[in-house]
Amino acid sequence: MRIGVNALSVVPGRTGGGETYLRNLLEAMVPRLGGSERLVLFCADPGASLLPPAGGAVDHRRLPALPAAVRVAAEHLLLPVLVRRARVDVLFCPGNAVSLLCGVPQVLALQSMHFRFVGGEMSAARRVYFRTVVPLSALRASRVLCMSEDLRGTLLAVCPRARGRTHVVHEGADLARFTPGEGGGGGYLLCVSSLNRFKRVDSVVRALGRLRREGFAAPSLRVVGRADPPDARRIEALTVSEGLAGRVTIEGPRPYGELPEIYRRAAALIYPSVVETFGLPPLEAMACGCPVVASDRTSVPEITGDAALLVDPDDPAILAAAIRRVLSDEGLRADLRARGFENARRFSWDRAAAETLAVLRRAMLGRTTVRR
Repeated sequence: MRIGVNALSVVPGRTGGGETYLRNLLEAMVPRLGGSERLVLFCADPGASLLPPAGGAVDHRRLPALPAAVRVAAEHLLLPVLVRRARVDVLFCPGNAVSLLCGVPQVLALQSMHFRFVGGEMSAARRVYFRTVVPLSALRASRVLCMSEDLRGTLLAVCPRARGRTHVVHEGADLARFTPGEGGGGGYLLCVSSLNRFKRVDSVVRALGRLRREGFAAPSLRVVGRADPPDARRIEALTVSEGLAGRVTIEGPRPYGELPEIYRRAAALIYPSVVETFGLPPLEAMACGCPVVASDRTSVPEITGDAALLVDPDDPAILAAAIRRVLSDEGLRADLRARGFENARRFSWDRAAAETLAVLRRAMLGRTTVRR
């Protein structure tokens, strides 16, 4: 079986959780391939650098880097031709859309339906595209993978006809890379997040401003993740107005290999996002022994279980109280660390790869059955 993977949408430093998902999933998938199975990766420079190298059971079909609009057109018009030429049997599509004109079975990995909740934070073109293409893709796909039960419920509310073809396959924590360090953290509070408004980094800054006014000496805040200039200016202005100048550092994306040490040195991860389809940073932080204060919205409670302090991310007073509590109560910190280790073990990329391969094989078998 030749498994095609549409990786054309992956752009280092821009696609955030999408690139983390695909890189880790494919790394875990390659050793699990059967003797007659191959991965054919359709990728564009520079995204190819994130994927398993060509050789052995992995082939690359590279395209030049393309502007977003041209890339979308290529996915629907050019990719079916490339798939046919590469003799692909089933196509895996992890970018929230299938190739609508492709003639082989396709498995859609749905990672986002943000257009349904925070469409105002997207360009009008992106909002219209995803509102149209995601439901079409869910109907066109042989199987649909959802990253969480919460996301599956959101999809079925929009596209109930996909019910019999949906599968929940959780992402994983890389427990070999994300491990506890020596002595524990405490140097700073941490957000691993973009600065989009729905991530609610604003709420963290307001909570820290409240703690400052109450006389509580909280550590400084590091924000690691994509920081588009307009969003960075918004957070910087809020930092000044809250009296926290010099106390909040917006760092932008960091190399993936640096993240474990960043988690280990943190006093706590603050993850107040109001719209998540999985939520990987809390798991990574837990695996590194970092206590987590997180949102009580969408998929976050499903993923964190009882191993995080869950709060209303839109109430800075409640968020401030949770931050004060996790910084002041060493017994709570120890309990969250212990629960966090156990929770992180529930999720692994090996399991995600095995379950994804099983769905891909069933999709291929379905095609073979129809042909017979």
